[in-house]
Amino acid sequence: MNIFARLVGRLSVSRKLLLIYLLDLTAVIFITSILINESFIAIDFARKEIVGNAYIDTVRKALFTIVDVHDGKNASNIAEVREALQNAEKAYGANMNTAQLAHGLDEALAGLTTTKSRNTASNHALLAGNKLLAHIGDQSNLILDPDLDSYYTMSLTVLRFPELLEQLLNYDSPTIGGDKAQYLIAQGRLSALLDGIDSDYHAAYAGNPTHMLPGKLDATRIPLLTDLHSLLRVEVNQPAKLAAARNAALKSTRAAWQATAENLDILLHARVEMLFKRMWEHLSMAAALLLLILSLVFYVARQIALPLRRLALVADQVQATNDYTLRADWRSGDEIGQLVTGFNRMLAQLDHERLVQQELAAQARASEAQRELIEAIPIPLLVTSVPEHQVLHINAQATTWVKIDREDPWADGLDRVTRARFFQRLADEAAVHEFEARWNGPTGPSWALLSAAQLRYQGQDAVLTTFAPINTIKLLEARLRLWATIFEATSEGILVLGPDNTILLANAALARATGYRIDEMVGRDTEFLRGTHGTTGPQPSFVELIRQQGAWQGETRLRKKSGEESPQWLALNTVRDEQGALSHIIALFVDITERIEQEEKIRHLAHHDILTGLPNRLLFEDRLRLALEQAKRHKERVALLFIDLDRFKNINDSLGHHVGDALLKSVAERLGEVIRAGDTVCRQGGDEFVMILNAVDDAQEVAHIVERRLIPLILKTHLVCDIALHISCSVGIAIYPEDADNMEGLMRNADAAMYVAKAQGRNNFQFFSAEMNRNALDRLNTENHLQSALQNNEFELHVQPVVDCVSGEVVSVEALLRWRQPDLGLIPPSQFIPIAEENGLIHDIGRWVLAEACRLHQYWVDAGMAPLPIAVNVSAVQFRRGDFADMVAAVLADSGMPAACLQLELTETVMLTASERNLAEIHRLKAMGIGLSLDDFGTGYSSLSYLNRLPLDKLKIDRSFVSDMIADPADMAITRAIVSLGGTLGLQVIAEGVEHEEELKALQEIGCAEAQGYLISRPLQAHEFSNWFREFQATPWSQG
Repeated sequence: MNIFARLVGRLSVSRKLLLIYLLDLTAVIFITSILINESFIAIDFARKEIVGNAYIDTVRKALFTIVDVHDGKNASNIAEVREALQNAEKAYGANMNTAQLAHGLDEALAGLTTTKSRNTASNHALLAGNKLLAHIGDQSNLILDPDLDSYYTMSLTVLRFPELLEQLLNYDSPTIGGDKAQYLIAQGRLSALLDGIDSDYHAAYAGNPTHMLPGKLDATRIPLLTDLHSLLRVEVNQPAKLAAARNAALKSTRAAWQATAENLDILLHARVEMLFKRMWEHLSMAAALLLLILSLVFYVARQIALPLRRLALVADQVQATNDYTLRADWRSGDEIGQLVTGFNRMLAQLDHERLVQQELAAQARASEAQRELIEAIPIPLLVTSVPEHQVLHINAQATTWVKIDREDPWADGLDRVTRARFFQRLADEAAVHEFEARWNGPTGPSWALLSAAQLRYQGQDAVLTTFAPINTIKLLEARLRLWATIFEATSEGILVLGPDNTILLANAALARATGYRIDEMVGRDTEFLRGTHGTTGPQPSFVELIRQQGAWQGETRLRKKSGEESPQWLALNTVRDEQGALSHIIALFVDITERIEQEEKIRHLAHHDILTGLPNRLLFEDRLRLALEQAKRHKERVALLFIDLDRFKNINDSLGHHVGDALLKSVAERLGEVIRAGDTVCRQGGDEFVMILNAVDDAQEVAHIVERRLIPLILKTHLVCDIALHISCSVGIAIYPEDADNMEGLMRNADAAMYVAKAQGRNNFQFFSAEMNRNALDRLNTENHLQSALQNNEFELHVQPVVDCVSGEVVSVEALLRWRQPDLGLIPPSQFIPIAEENGLIHDIGRWVLAEACRLHQYWVDAGMAPLPIAVNVSAVQFRRGDFADMVAAVLADSGMPAACLQLELTETVMLTASERNLAEIHRLKAMGIGLSLDDFGTGYSSLSYLNRLPLDKLKIDRSFVSDMIADPADMAITRAIVSLGGTLGLQVIAEGVEHEEELKALQEIGCAEAQGYLISRPLQAHEFSNWFREFQATPWSQG
C-alpha cells in the first residue's frame, strides 16, 4: 500500500486525474459488457425454446397419426410422418439428447402397420411420443420459460394436450368395457384435466402483457372446452353418442393444440426481438452514461487544476517582487478553497508583520502614552516581559485575575501543558487570538479567553495579554454538548421541524431507521417519511396535528428510503418563542415493530396448537360456527370428523414423550394433505384431531375421502426420531344437517361415532346413528355417576373361591368389584372399568379395591378363618404413574396383611405395554413377596418372551376356552397346551368359568392345578362367603 502511495505521489495532478478518468472508463465498459452478455444468454435461451417448439410440432403430428390408426382410419401417411420425425431429429435433436427416445417413437410408429393388436400398439406408440415430447420440453428450456404467458402456453402444448390425447385415445365404450365404475373414473380424470386446461388458458391470458392471446386462442379454446363438457355428459351405455362426442373432442384438441403451438412460436420470436431491442437500449444508455461521466470527470479535473495553477502563479510573483499585497483569486468551499484562503491569510499576516516592524520605532517613543493608554482601557490587561514573564504592567481591571506580588503570573495562572501550548502558538504566530484556558486567579479558577500579542514595551520585548471571562459561555457550551450527545446517541429517531413542516435537524437513529442520510432529509417536508399502509385519504401534517391538539402522540407508519414501511410510535411536542408563537416541532419516533410482532405471535398462539401449529379448539369452534352458518345460508352439507389415534399412549409411554410429540407432528402434516381448500383440521388435545369438510355432496363423498385418503395416509410409516412407527386411527363422522343442526350436537354425535369406531376394533370409521346417541347418553350418564361412586360408598367387593382340582380344598379367593348405583342398579365392571381407565378414576378405585380386599382378609382372620390368599385384578393403566408398587406397599402396611396373602392378577395388556419401568415395578412387587398371576391367558397378545421376563406364579385360562373345550377339540387342545406350558415354566394353572362337572373332570385329567367358577360357587358378598366357607369345609365337593 505504501509503495502504491509513493508511485501515485510521483504523478502530477493532471496525470492523477487522467488515471481517475481511465478507471471510470474501465468500470463503465466492464458493466456494459456484463449487460450485453446477459442479453445474449436470454436470447440463446429463447432460441432454444423456439427449436424445441418446432420439434414438438412434428411430434404432435405423429401423435395425431397414432390416434387416427387407433380409430381405424387410413394409415398410409405413417411413412411420411416417420420421415418428418427423422428429419426433425436431425435438425433439432443434436443438443437435446433425444436420439434414443426419437428412435423408440419411430419403432412404435413402424409397429402400427405390422401388429394385429391395434389398441396395444397405439397405446405403446402414444406413450413413446409423450416421453419424447416431455424430454424435448425439458431439454429445450420450455419447462423453465420465464414469462407467464409463454409458460402457460407451453404447459398446454407440452403437458396438458398430450395428457388429453392420451385420455381421449381410450375414452370409448369398447375400451372401458361398459364398466360403470371404470367409466366414472375416466370421467373424473378427464374432468380434472379439463379444469387444468381451462386454468392454464386463463393464466396465459392473465400473463400476456399485449392481451393478444385471447383473440388468437379463443377460436379453438371455446370449441375444445365445449366438446369436452359434452363428452363428460355422455353415459357409458350410449356408445354411439360417446363415439361421436369423442371424435368431436379429438378434432377440437387437434385445432387447439396447433393454434397454441403457433402462438407459442409467435411469443418466443417476439421475446427474441424484444431482447435484441433491450440490448441496443442498454448500449445506448451505456454510451450516454460514459459521455456524462467523462464530462463530469473533465469538469472536476478542471476545478482542481485551475486554482492550483493560479496559486502557483501568485507564489512566483510574491517571490519575485516581495509584494505581500498580492492575492490568489479563487472561491470554493472545498480543501482547495481553504488552501487558497490560508495562503492569502498568510500573505496578509506577513504584510501585517512588516507594517508592525515599521511602527515599532514610533511605539518606542510613545511608551509612556502606551502605558497610560493601557491603564485607561476598561479591559483586563497584563504586560509581561519575554522571556522572564515578569509583570511589567497590570491595569486595575486585571487585578482580579493576577496577584500583584507574583513575579511570574503564568506559573500559577495556567497548568504546564496549557502554558506551553499558549506560548508555542504565540511564538509561531506572534499573536494569540481568543485562546480558551482555565485561569487560576486570586479568587479561584475561572474560564477566560486569552488574547496576546508580542510588542515592545518601554524598550524591551513583552507580551500584552487581555482577559475576557467566559464562564457563562462555557456552561452553555457544556449544556449544548450534552444535548447534542443525547440527540445523537439516543436509540429513538428525532426530528426538529420548522413551523412550515420542513425538517431542520435529524439524528443518526432516524437516519438508520429510514436509510436516508441526514443531509437528504434536511430542508424537505416530512410527507416523504409518512407511510400510507392501512390509511385512507390524505393524512394531516405534523403541524396540523399540533395545531389541532397541542402535543400529540399515536401510532404511525414510517416510510424508508427503500419504500418499506415500519410501525412507529410518534410523539409530537412544540417549542414556542418569546411571543408564544410556534417556532419548532420536536418529533420522537419509537420503533414498535417487535411489539407488534409479539402481539401477532400471541394472537397466533391463542388460536393455534403450539406443538403441531394446527388451529386449536378455540379457533376450531369459530370455524365450525362459520361453516354451519354458510351451509345454512347456501343449503349445503358440512361433515365433522373426530379422529383419535389408536394405542398412541403405548408409543408415548414406551418410547418417550419426545417421540410421541414428533409422531403427533407427522400425523398433523398427513391430515393437512387430506383436506381440501376451505376445509379445516384442528388438534383438540392429546391424540385427538377434528376435521371440518365444507360443502360435501353426501355421505358417500365423505366416506371416499376417509377411506381412500385419510386412513391410508395415517397408516403409512411415520419416520420420527430415526424410528419407523405405524399407527392407525378411529374416525367418527357426523353430517350437518342430517345428524344435528347445531355445533354442540354435531360435535357430540361425531364424538359418539368415534367411540363406536374404537369399540369395533379401531382402524375404521363410523357414521353417527340414533343408536350411538343413546349409547353415548348412557355412557355419559354412567361417567357422571362414576365421579361420585367412591364418595357415596356405592362399590362392593364380592369374592369367588378358587379350589384345588385334586383335593377340593379352597386355596384362595378372587376379589370381584361390583357397583351398586341407586338409580341404575347393579352395574357390571365391563361397563364402568373402561370409563374409569379413560378418566383416571381407576387409580382411586384400584386403591379402594386393594384396601378393601386387605380389610376383608383381616376380617376373616379375626373371625377365626384360616388365612386365605386373596387375588385382586390390576389394570394396565395403574402402572402408568410409576408409583403402583409404593401404593401397594402402603396399603399392606396400613392393613397389616402379610404380602404373601396378596395375589395380583395382571392382564395381557400389562404384558404388552411392559416398559422397563413397568417391569421394574413388577419385580419390586415380587420381591415384596406378593404372588403374581396372568389373567385371561391366550385371549390377547400372549408372548412367551414376556412369560419368561415376568416373575409370574400362576396362569389363568380364560373362561372362553373352558366353556367350549368339551364340544370343541381346538379349545381342548389350547387348554391342554396352556396347562403343559405352565408345567414347563413352573407355573400353577387356574381354570376360570368352570360350570359343569364334565369340565372339572377334563381339567383334572389334563393336570390343571386349580379351578374357579359357578360349579364351585358364584361370587359372594363378604358375609355370605364366611357361611359358605364353613359349610364347604364340612362337606367339600371332592368328597361328594
